Amino acid sequence: FREGKNELRLDFDHEKASISGISANEFGSTLKTAIQGSIPTKYIDDGKEVDIKVRFRVEDRAQLSQIFEYLIPGKENSPYMSSLVHSSEGESESK
Repeated sequence: FREGKNELRLDFDHEKASISGISANEFGSTLKTAIQGSIPTKYIDDGKEVDIKVRFRVEDRAQLSQIFEYLIPGKENSPYMSSLVHSSEGESESK
C-alpha cells in the first residue's frame, strides 16, 4: 500500500435539502460547476463550434469555504451550500 492522499469528505444532508427542494444531484452539479466549470451551451463562430464554459472566478473558488458561502437556488428557498453538507478531512485509501 502507498500513502493515501488528503481528502475532504462531504456528507449531504438529504433532509435539510428536501425542505429547500434541492436534490443531491443539483448540489453536486453546482459544486462541480463552481470548481471545475461546466459547459451548458455552445455557439458557432465561422463554422467552428465553441464551448461556453461557466465557473466561479479564481478568487471566488480559492478556498472551499468561499464556495460553501454561495446560495444555492432551490424550489422553496436558497440556502447556503454549507448548510446542506457536513464535511470532514481525512486520508484516502490507496493501493
